[in-house]
Amino acid sequence: MGGGNLGQRASQLTVDTIVEYCKLYTGNDILQMMGKAIGEANRRVFDEGQTLSSKQDMSSTVAFAVIYDNRLYIANVGDSRIYLIRDHKVQQITYDHTWANERIREGTLSQAEANSHPNAGLLARSVGHEPRVRVDLGLYLKGGTESSEEALNQQGLALTPNDIILVCSDGLIKSRRDGPGNFVENREILEVAEGGTAEQAAKTLVDLAIGRNADDNVTAVIVEFPGRKRGLRNLLPRLQISTPAAIILSLAICLVFTGSVWWLIDRGGDNTPLPTPNPGSAYLVDGKILDQSTNAYLESGSSIFFNTQATLKADQGLVSINLPGNYLLYLYGTTENPTIIQLIRGADLAQNQDETVLHLHRGTVLVLKAPGTDKQIRVTVETIMGKAINDYGKMGVIFHADSQILIVDCFEKNCQIQAGDTFRVLTSMQSGKIDAAGTTEVLNQIDSAMYQDFKIPGLMLAEPTSTLLTATPMLPPTVTASPTRPFEAGEQTATSTPKPGVRPSQTPTGTATQPIPTLASPTIPPPTPTNTVQPTNTVQPTNTMQPTKPPRPTKTYIIIIPPTFTPTPEGDG
Repeated sequence: MGGGNLGQRASQLTVDTIVEYCKLYTGNDILQMMGKAIGEANRRVFDEGQTLSSKQDMSSTVAFAVIYDNRLYIANVGDSRIYLIRDHKVQQITYDHTWANERIREGTLSQAEANSHPNAGLLARSVGHEPRVRVDLGLYLKGGTESSEEALNQQGLALTPNDIILVCSDGLIKSRRDGPGNFVENREILEVAEGGTAEQAAKTLVDLAIGRNADDNVTAVIVEFPGRKRGLRNLLPRLQISTPAAIILSLAICLVFTGSVWWLIDRGGDNTPLPTPNPGSAYLVDGKILDQSTNAYLESGSSIFFNTQATLKADQGLVSINLPGNYLLYLYGTTENPTIIQLIRGADLAQNQDETVLHLHRGTVLVLKAPGTDKQIRVTVETIMGKAINDYGKMGVIFHADSQILIVDCFEKNCQIQAGDTFRVLTSMQSGKIDAAGTTEVLNQIDSAMYQDFKIPGLMLAEPTSTLLTATPMLPPTVTASPTRPFEAGEQTATSTPKPGVRPSQTPTGTATQPIPTLASPTIPPPTPTNTVQPTNTVQPTNTMQPTKPPRPTKTYIIIIPPTFTPTPEGDG
């Protein structure tokens, strides 16, 4: 938060401070460590902001999770969120610290009054906005309706192998200004997170929001356990671990998030199909393809958005792309003879758009229905000579740009060709042709040799199948530890109030990942409860997503805390 690069600097300083503090922490109270780390970050960000000649507001939101002994501990300030995805449901387990929510919690305004107030969406807390900050150490399993005492007692939530944790900025899930709903809906979060790997899911969620013209920073962290069953696949990648000696609290993985984080957990190879694309986007399933607008190759796992009308060049062999409605688009090209296609419009039944439109500049493509293809959606491939239409079938399209001849091969169901006002219907195993003069012709035989590079047996275009992979999961070592009463650090007692007019700043770009080490598990006695300060009261949540920040996610922090202490209970900090 803040103008210019102030938000970028605030978020980076917050991350760096939390990482540093946790590495040096010598206690054994997880929540105390988290509260004090954020408190120290607040002090440093505030102090640095005060050195600026303009004294501009310089602050950051933060969402912070620790997984220890297969248990989850969280803390947050602001409106960045942590979600638990469990049993095919998406549940927010943090609480947004907005002006409206704070007034509701205080009892000074009703929910209706607070949510209709002009300041409703302003942040009431942020790191670095004031000398002291209240850190929320509650874990909310009842939508924020529980008391702060109950939310505190829910810390140390036992995780199961199929649980998924999502940490994100509000830019991912805030309300859209250009239409109904949010940039990414809960149902989409569920589908994407359960259907792909952690890395694929985080990239997809970010791409979805940005592809829908998100007006704020969009960042995401996805955390999963080895052995999680995902979607139609049962892929159990091995969690690679190495150790730099023993560590405090056996295995403490601290996931630190501000405005500059992306996906987490280094994984082994995964060649399973990717999630179904969401409306307005396509998904690069396999191969690599050149985006001519950026002159950069897109790799498998990338989302491609129709609103950019990207022109794609296949010159590295076979490429497969998932289109809206679960149609599969195959392209084949070489450096000497590439296939070039442009994404014009993606089907979106929610917007009464039942047609995906592609423009083929040259080359050969196949458009195939697949398991789960929506019968209400059709795919049209345009060329300068005419159109080929696939209405829930299997169709090949070849456009010879030099001779201006369009060939349409209908392998299954009804296909159509159109030249001007002339339509021809093709049935199974018929071929249609439009020549340079615009004359249409129906042929009764398909030249199967034209598709030999696609490696599809029998030219009946068998449905693609997924590969079942297995591996032995390596779960973290187990150490018994009981959460103590949470800590609201001494530097964290004042209530902050928002400053109107604060504008989000851009977060840095780039990526960084670190492998998670494997540890020998030290023996650590359970911590003794400490007399720590009561955590912040938390508020009854609203489902309103509020704004704050705009670019792509960038950094991953995995904190491994070294063994530099003899564990002893700590009192108030």
